[in-house]
Amino acid sequence: MNLCGLVVIGAAAALAGATPLTAQSLLLDRDHPRALWLEVARPSYRSGISGWLAHLGGAYRLSRQFAFVVDLPFGHAEYPPAPCTESCVDTGLPHHQTALGDPSLGVRFGLPFRGVDGELGFRLKALSGGSLWAGSVLNAAGSEGDYSRFEAFSSLYGSIRFGLTGNVSSSSPLRLRWRVGLMALLGGDGLLDGALDGGVAVTFERRRVAASAALNVRKPTMMDDSFYYSELGLALDYHAGNYAPSVFVRIPIGTNTAYFRTARYAIGIGLTLRLPDPPEGY
Repeated sequence: MNLCGLVVIGAAAALAGATPLTAQSLLLDRDHPRALWLEVARPSYRSGISGWLAHLGGAYRLSRQFAFVVDLPFGHAEYPPAPCTESCVDTGLPHHQTALGDPSLGVRFGLPFRGVDGELGFRLKALSGGSLWAGSVLNAAGSEGDYSRFEAFSSLYGSIRFGLTGNVSSSSPLRLRWRVGLMALLGGDGLLDGALDGGVAVTFERRRVAASAALNVRKPTMMDDSFYYSELGLALDYHAGNYAPSVFVRIPIGTNTAYFRTARYAIGIGLTLRLPDPPEGY
């Protein structure tokens, strides 16, 4: 498959898929009220793309009921040049790209239910290099390599998402976190597609080490009823004071569409820096 085919896949995925607007990955535990984090993933692509995808983000709680969450994605992707066939239109797009993705700004607000918060996020289209009908090579790399946050590398569309997130803690070392939401993909003509997404993560923490497993599922609302996407993630964190380095792997386990392919898996590393806690009473 050449670059022209890849960018068509990227555009189709943007119209077909749903992606969570929240800046945080459910797999990595970042529930501290004030924190900065960096994660870098190296997907194993099936299509011939090579590259890496990264997210620099943070959360800052202003009060007990309100917090800002931001995300700045960036990455590098390249694809070996290949001549187009007669059935492919040469877009003239570059075969390699290193760029910032589409940043997001969100808020998390308290609800009158114990352990449940609301989320509202906006992601602005900032990635360039696409055409009117297809995205860039980094667009295609983000679609195949991290479908759960595809909109972070869309060169064509912005998006908005509302969701609910919560956690269940007990006296045992186990903690449960969950997230559900509704995403709207926005273009020049307004609403292009919508999707439901959700996930659940279980974390086992023992002293300084935390092991997490997460399952994410995504169901577009304007596609065939049989279309869905699911992904399994595993992560290991080590808490060293205010720093928490981590390693993780994401494995797609349920993509059932003929025109879209996902990476075999993605491995990555992360680092979370916990900022000072807010004053007592916040």
